[in-house]
Amino acid sequence: INEFYAAISNTSKHIMGPVNTIQDVKDVIDVASIVCGDEEKLKEKPFISFVTSWMVSPLTFDPQVTKTLIEIVRKGIPVALSSAPMAGATSPITMAGTLTQLHAEELSGIVFSQLIKTGAPVLYGGIPGMADMHDLSYKAGGVEFGFMNAAISQIATYIDVPNYCSAGITE
Repeated sequence: INEFYAAISNTSKHIMGPVNTIQDVKDVIDVASIVCGDEEKLKEKPFISFVTSWMVSPLTFDPQVTKTLIEIVRKGIPVALSSAPMAGATSPITMAGTLTQLHAEELSGIVFSQLIKTGAPVLYGGIPGMADMHDLSYKAGGVEFGFMNAAISQIATYIDVPNYCSAGITE
């Protein structure tokens, strides 16, 4: 809530960030609604959106974060469905295998959101990474990361869903 408040107080640009609880969702929406005049005006022209890491790869919904996702979708605020499979650890080691799994995870989140509220504004939020084979730590910023993000952009465009992904990461 403090990060959203600071951003709302100091910019007129769109603000996106994570939330951890259903109460956080309600608090951020309350602050944003004050700026807009009320919650209905915020829904009509949202200047905030949320990122949720509801997916625990491979293909498992996190129970607590999914509850938060449900609240965001019910409130009609855009949400980036962040899925971050790690090639070689939580997804196949190949880029094709990781992208296939990531797409399945994203589609499950999109369908889930639409079942909650038809027309819910969602973003395809794939953030694939690779496992360092020495210690299985998360590695972003490799050449493969860039290739997979380019592919994600193409996949999201193909299914006509806005895309949210990482860029400018180095190791």
